[in-house]
Order: sequence, then C-alpha cells, then structure tokens
Amino acid sequence: MNNNYANILKAGFDIEIRSQAEAMARIYLTQNGKRTGHFVMFTSGHRTASTLTEALKSTRENTHLDRALARLSKHGIVAPAIRAALERETLQGQVSQATAETKPMKI
Repeated sequence: MNNNYANILKAGFDIEIRSQAEAMARIYLTQNGKRTGHFVMFTSGHRTASTLTEALKSTRENTHLDRALARLSKHGIVAPAIRAALERETLQGQVSQATAETKPMKI
C-alpha cells in the first residue's frame, strides 16, 4: 500500500478525488464523509476520478498522485494526527512485546 495513503488512513482521514478540466484533478481530505477544506490540485493525466481513486492504494512513489498525497499529509491538521497514530502504533507494539515477554511459560 502507498505509504502516504496508509498514513492518512491511520490518522483517521480519507480521500476524495474529483476530475477537472485540462488533465487536472483535486484530491480532497475528508473525515467522517465530509470535506475538511484541505485539497491539493495535481496532474491527472486525463484519468477519471474513479480510476484515480482505485489507484490510491497501489500508486508508486514519486508519481503525481503520490506527491499530491504527500502534500496533503503535511497539512496542519493531518501531520500531527499522523504522528499521533504512528506513536500509538509503536506503543501498542511495545506493550504487546512486553506482555509476551512477561507471560509465564507452561510446562
């Protein structure tokens, strides 16, 4: 899965893509089905919004779509939420590891 898209999802946001004229598209940040007001315009290569939406998970690094996701993930409300989600994930991993190490062995 694309790292930028995965981080946006972990932070509790989602993406909506809309096609525009002249091979351009907008990628909107949404939360609970509503737009947050943050968006990024990017070159879509004349692909439809539905095609771009299907490509979100598997888009390669350094493509127009990936760079748009990266810019969106650096917006003011997204970046702290991503950091918090990644820290929570790290702490949960540490707790799981500590729990596994402290369980008594059954003989």
